[in-house]
Amino acid sequence: MRNKPFLWRISLMFAAFLQMAGIAMSPMMAGIAKAFPEASDAAVQLVMTLPSIVIIVIGFVFAFLSNRIPNNILTGAGCLIAVVMSLGAAFFHPSLGILYFWSV
Repeated sequence: MRNKPFLWRISLMFAAFLQMAGIAMSPMMAGIAKAFPEASDAAVQLVMTLPSIVIIVIGFVFAFLSNRIPNNILTGAGCLIAVVMSLGAAFFHPSLGILYFWSV
């Protein structure tokens, strides 16, 4: 019972880290533009914008699910999905479209 406040703080920190995805990607914009020279600046910047747009939609989905599934399971699932998608983007990015998929 004593670990509950500590675990709650840890889960809040993980959720906050997920929301920082856009900020973490901003230094990579120049590298992405070099990797995909045929893409316009707006197309490259969309890689950074998409996670913020998806967070809005997923927030409503998770709010609906939070009444049916415990919050610690939802937070853990969200963090696991974020790790898998980040690793996918790091190791498998042959085109800008695939990079859009991983960023979403």
